Amino acid sequence: MGCISSKKQSGELSPNPTKPSRVVIHEKVIVSNEIIVTREVPATETGEVTEDNSPETKSADEFQSSSKSSDGSVDTVRQKWESKMKDAPEKSPPLKPIDRIRQEALEAHNKYRQMHGSPPLELSSELNRMAQQWAEHLAVTTSFEHSPKEKREGTGENLAAHTDIITGDQVTDMWYNEIEDYDFSQPGFKLGTGHFTQLIWRNTTHMGLGMSSQTARDGMYRFVANYRPSGNWKGEFQENVLPRITNH
Repeated sequence: MGCISSKKQSGELSPNPTKPSRVVIHEKVIVSNEIIVTREVPATETGEVTEDNSPETKSADEFQSSSKSSDGSVDTVRQKWESKMKDAPEKSPPLKPIDRIRQEALEAHNKYRQMHGSPPLELSSELNRMAQQWAEHLAVTTSFEHSPKEKREGTGENLAAHTDIITGDQVTDMWYNEIEDYDFSQPGFKLGTGHFTQLIWRNTTHMGLGMSSQTARDGMYRFVANYRPSGNWKGEFQENVLPRITNH
């Protein structure tokens, strides 16, 4: 991790609610635990073996080996099939960096939410797109501000900026650490704690995350998280932002 230089903007207060490639499959035949016959079977572009090129069946009689015993006689060993051709297993494609960061952020969010008695969130592809678009905008314009409310009605938003491509855990920690400044005995919105309260807001059910694909002119990546339903509603903090009930 390089130099840690980061900045973040407080979560906002919501107003009063009105309510392929070619695959080659190998056929492996093990005979008497000694002879291994391997041959390539061409496959279609979808990875399925074509009918015309499927391997022909051979009997066990075709696979024989001979060895001389101590008295010079020839012992013929009838060899048997010990394995059958199996389809080549499909490998899951590696996660793209942004997908990995999103999954990390989701897990970190849910870890913290559980500590405060809030139900787990789910990732939303719509919110992912929304967050990604705004993160790219912030980087291109070298700005750091919330997206227009009219474009994301009913959706909350957290922002962060960092000099490195940090993990989803790290960006979540940046927001959650605002808990140090939140007074549970006086629930309500306070500048500098809005990220934290949105993160654990009990009534929120879905989230999305975006990270700019390049740094802004200030050398920092932009991170955006969107939440639905949005949190930080005036008058609803006491029932949605609960004190920590567990440390893990």
